[in-house]
Amino acid sequence: MKIKTSIMMLHIDIIKNRIQHFKYLLGCFLFLVSFYAQAGLTIDRIIIFGDSLSDTGKMYQKSKGWLPSSPPYHEGRFSDGPIWVDYLKEKLQQKYTNQIEIINEAEGGATAAAYEKDSWNPTYQVINNLDFEFNQYTKNYQFKANDLVVIWAGANDYMTNGWRDSDTVMLAIDQLITKVLLAGANNVLVFNLPLLSTTPFAIHYEPEKFNELKEITEEHNKKLRRLIKTRSYKHVRLYDIAYEFSNIMKTPTYYGFHHIDQACYKKGYIWRPFLNNYYQSQQMIAKDVTFPSESNQTRTLDEMSAKEVYQLLMNSSLANNPMMQDALPSQQVYYSHDRRAEKNLDLAGDKPESCEGYLFWDKVHPTTAAHKILADKIFKFIQQRYVNYYSSY
Repeated sequence: MKIKTSIMMLHIDIIKNRIQHFKYLLGCFLFLVSFYAQAGLTIDRIIIFGDSLSDTGKMYQKSKGWLPSSPPYHEGRFSDGPIWVDYLKEKLQQKYTNQIEIINEAEGGATAAAYEKDSWNPTYQVINNLDFEFNQYTKNYQFKANDLVVIWAGANDYMTNGWRDSDTVMLAIDQLITKVLLAGANNVLVFNLPLLSTTPFAIHYEPEKFNELKEITEEHNKKLRRLIKTRSYKHVRLYDIAYEFSNIMKTPTYYGFHHIDQACYKKGYIWRPFLNNYYQSQQMIAKDVTFPSESNQTRTLDEMSAKEVYQLLMNSSLANNPMMQDALPSQQVYYSHDRRAEKNLDLAGDKPESCEGYLFWDKVHPTTAAHKILADKIFKFIQQRYVNYYSSY
């Protein structure tokens, strides 16, 4: 009897030791999971593809400092101050001490789809598209497994260029997602569009387009949601920035806004580099201007002289572009050689004394205050889903 009791006690001790050993291993596992989640190692880089809403100076550099005018535009940004990318970078640096790098390929005027094959409009000689931005990136970098690729485009397709084929836009976004994943990135975050009909451009400047822009934005966002659902949630997700904008506009005073449908900057569009050389600029454009045709190979802005860039930007196709026109010269200068016209010009360079309380800086672009709020929300989303997030997949 004593022998049986001793054997039973021995078995119990063995079981207890195994349980303690299992608890130890489980504790180590959970510690490692927590460590890697908190260490900010889930993503190493954020790569951004998009348009002027995300541009931190690419168009400004590409156009040799002529677009957008800085001042009044802030250091090549399409706003009166830093934009969401700048604020996000600052937050990441503060929180994760430069562990997460941002590479920004977004450029003002860029479309989602490539239209240069369908149109010889000189606009398409200047602006980029998602496919072109992808090619630009891969010339200098390679994608890595820990990259987070952000895609935010489509506004220029509908608002600037008047295209209404949302399927073409969806195809361009879908193709970029595929290319990015095949190239080695594991994480893609796609932004939808705020209602384009809520911009000062749609409300005050071209109200006849209000309903049309509202319908195409809603159609875009519905199709984008369906598109994202066809992808693995582990790799591709949607960021509902339309929802964030909607909340701001529903309770603007909570966020410090008192003007949600007016542009803060309403002055003329002559950009500063020409103020000191106004009359020479007039002589410069007096000569014949030629643009690419089917028999003439298209060149990039980087390959043009300053004079050629000026002539191209003066073209009415660009000057009438609502996503850019707040930084472009008034057409009355282009067509007038009367020096008396100078008295009637409202030149750029005089930044409003304050845009406090304004949601929009110009006809279509948010103020830096709005960008900061969006950056806070985007940062929290990225932090929860990609940095301090452990996936069980």
